[in-house]
Amino acid sequence: VIASGLGSTTHQEYTVTGNSVNLAARLVDMANSNETLISDSVHFAVHKIVESESVGDVTVKGLDSPVKVWRLIKFSDTQLKAQRRPIVGRKAELRQFKAIIEMCSESDSGHVLYIRGEAGIGKTRLIEEYIIIAESQGFDCHTGLVLDFGVGKQDVIRAIVYSLLELNPASEQNESVQAIKSVLSYELLGEEQAVFLNDLLNVPQDPDKHAIYDAMDNETRKKGKQKVVAMLMQNMSSTHPLTVVVEDLHWADAETLAYLSPLYNVASKHPIILVMTSRIQGDPLEQIRRDAVGSMKLTTIDLGPLREEESLEFAEEFFDVSNRFAQDCISRAEGNPLFLEQLLLSTKDKECKDIPGSVQSIVLARLDQILSYDKQALQASSILGQRFSLEVLRFLIENADYDPEGLINHNLIRPLEDNYIFAHALVWESVYSSLLRGRRKELHEKAAEWFSNKDPLLYAEHLSRADNPNAPKAYLNAAHSQIKSFHFEPAIQTISKGLSISSDDEDTYNLLMLKGECLREIGQPADSILVYRKALEATTNKLDKCRAWIGLAAGMRLTDNFDEALSSLEDAEDVARSSDLTFELSQIHYYRGNLYFPLGNIEGCLKQHGLALECAQKARSPECEAHALSGLGDAYYSQGKMITSLNYFQRCIDLCRSHGFGRIEVENLSMISWNSLYLNEVRESLKYGLDAIKASVQAGQQRPEITSRLTTVRTLYAMGDLDEAEIHIIKGLNLVDSLGANRFKPFFNIFLARIRFERQGFQTSTVDLIRNSLEICRATGIGFIGPWVLSTIALVTDDEKLSVALLDEGELILKSGCVGHNYIDFYRDAMEVAWRNCNWDSIERYANALEDFVKPEPLPCVEYYIMWGKALAAHGGTPSSKTAEQLCLVKDKAQSIDLSTGVMALEEALAD
Repeated sequence: VIASGLGSTTHQEYTVTGNSVNLAARLVDMANSNETLISDSVHFAVHKIVESESVGDVTVKGLDSPVKVWRLIKFSDTQLKAQRRPIVGRKAELRQFKAIIEMCSESDSGHVLYIRGEAGIGKTRLIEEYIIIAESQGFDCHTGLVLDFGVGKQDVIRAIVYSLLELNPASEQNESVQAIKSVLSYELLGEEQAVFLNDLLNVPQDPDKHAIYDAMDNETRKKGKQKVVAMLMQNMSSTHPLTVVVEDLHWADAETLAYLSPLYNVASKHPIILVMTSRIQGDPLEQIRRDAVGSMKLTTIDLGPLREEESLEFAEEFFDVSNRFAQDCISRAEGNPLFLEQLLLSTKDKECKDIPGSVQSIVLARLDQILSYDKQALQASSILGQRFSLEVLRFLIENADYDPEGLINHNLIRPLEDNYIFAHALVWESVYSSLLRGRRKELHEKAAEWFSNKDPLLYAEHLSRADNPNAPKAYLNAAHSQIKSFHFEPAIQTISKGLSISSDDEDTYNLLMLKGECLREIGQPADSILVYRKALEATTNKLDKCRAWIGLAAGMRLTDNFDEALSSLEDAEDVARSSDLTFELSQIHYYRGNLYFPLGNIEGCLKQHGLALECAQKARSPECEAHALSGLGDAYYSQGKMITSLNYFQRCIDLCRSHGFGRIEVENLSMISWNSLYLNEVRESLKYGLDAIKASVQAGQQRPEITSRLTTVRTLYAMGDLDEAEIHIIKGLNLVDSLGANRFKPFFNIFLARIRFERQGFQTSTVDLIRNSLEICRATGIGFIGPWVLSTIALVTDDEKLSVALLDEGELILKSGCVGHNYIDFYRDAMEVAWRNCNWDSIERYANALEDFVKPEPLPCVEYYIMWGKALAAHGGTPSSKTAEQLCLVKDKAQSIDLSTGVMALEEALAD
């Protein structure tokens, strides 16, 4: 045992005997003798050789504070690797790695090393030597292995994260929770990134974080997790340089490769050596190069066969190399270390005249040389994949006392963390292929039994390999489990596996329906429509068709295919109503209401969302209820009933927060701000708007971010904070352009034109800006914001005849029906234009029209605008001290609620 202090220049070697308590005591004595004791120093020095766990604190004589005591568990993987036979050859590759280590240590930057080679050429053995070198130079080393099947398949990134945090996938949940707290307390990650780390460590989200995660779109979750892995590596490398190894990338899926992309730059700019290995077949190097952003310090090593003299040196470990048979083995292996090793192991201490022609035939021959119960255990373990646990192996062979020491001694498997792994993937493949079909199916059935309540995906995959007819249903359940954790893309892969083996129409239908939902969730509505069409074809059951029609309509709504969406909903409603399917009816009414809104059918929109709410409550579906409440909020808003609208939106938000519907909450939060301004709650409106921006940015929801920035612009403008408003306008317009959401551009341009007008007065460029927005309105639906755009042009132009014509056109649109905000903002603008043109009668007319519009539900902001307009008209028609006093009262009212809208006109009137 080696013991030394972190800061010590001395290095002493001791032999320690006795139990773990004595071991701890002796280590403390050693550290004391060198006066280098730091609580974790001894553990730091020792944990390179052994794995240990904390068992509490002890008091040491002469020390003021207690010392942590550690219990020895086992020798570490590094120590086991060090005990292996020396590496043969590869001198150039080792020198190259040492040079990279030296460069990294001197320059405080890193490197990406990519090793390619045929199966069995020695990639893993070279990596083991790299790790020994790196650790000897003070690097912390972390390894992840991509597996083709079984436990840990495609979980290489999670394995690296577990390793970085000194955890493993078998760690108790409370250990992972504590590790996350430590990461945050040491500021390795920000608090807002905890949701992504929770996901990576399979820790359930707290209710508030679950809502945030629910609000995110799939791409935001993926990028968030990728960024967390990169930042964790970057920040941890600031205290100790890192070597991070990812093996067997030829088996990596697209999601795993996407995680690696942000690591390339991190490794190039920080003291991190990222080492990756791959077979030639399936090599993803070109994709890795394409994914890299910016320059990547990349070295590629194509690992070739051993030279003849190196093969001789390798063989000396097993045979007298003058032996003719050993010479023949060397010749037959052609420099492939694994092939040569297996040849020599298969014939060691045995007479053998024939040389096997492949690794598979060698492994099969070696199987016949080991004890029968070891052979049975090795074959059983092969159905679990390349990596397996002793616990499940003992279950498969029905031997609770089985010890795999014989398999380890024969170099067929080796320990790995708390599990075991086959000595090589080719060994695993060979053993698996040796199983007769019947025995293989029997073992997969038994493995499925083991995983039935532990891992839904492995349960499904073992059933599939056993040709069990329940496998498609198991894949469906596994996909549902993945969706609960927001893993939509892995769920689509799982569903596709189920579809590939499904022969039952019901299973096929259910899998297709779930796939359609997943595709819509990840932003592929057009693809989801195609899948829902297949689901329709896969069933003759009317109730199933009803649900598929609803899925079709949900996708078509997002692709603006309104007519076919409404037709699908009509077909669905016939079935749902005849069978009293209240849940489905709620969905049908909700989607129809959403379709009616852009079509300008406000009465129909209101009715449909009212029916959606009624059905949702009957079905006891809080999610459907939240959707219906938001739909009613929109419908009443369109009617100009802003107080009722605010009430529905507030109920929606409250319901979302109580049930964790983060996405629905983020989509509707900005409307609380927007409607609050109509109630003259200016400060509250700004707070809600900024909160909505923060939530939408955190969730990565760009469309809600547009509406949140818009409502914040509106409030800031109303308060007279033009500079801050313009900042949000620019950000909002950038989002509009990136999403192609042109219908929102006129909103932002309205306020941009007003700001320019207040700063610069009448300018042709300002008129041109808002005129362009009018063309957008005509293309996307004049009733959405057209009258408000017309009144804005009238406000910023100095052409009186043009302004009157624009206001006349706007009034005609208002009479034909449009969204409620148009009436309020149009009539307010029209009063200001009339005041500027000294048209006092028109002010009265516009004020009366506005008052008539809100009679069903009076609004505080409208009361202010009417008071403002009528005061200006009275003072302009017959100025007096009384009318001036009225103007002052209006100005005081505006200032009391932090409102600057119209104050400039009041001041100009008073100045006259």
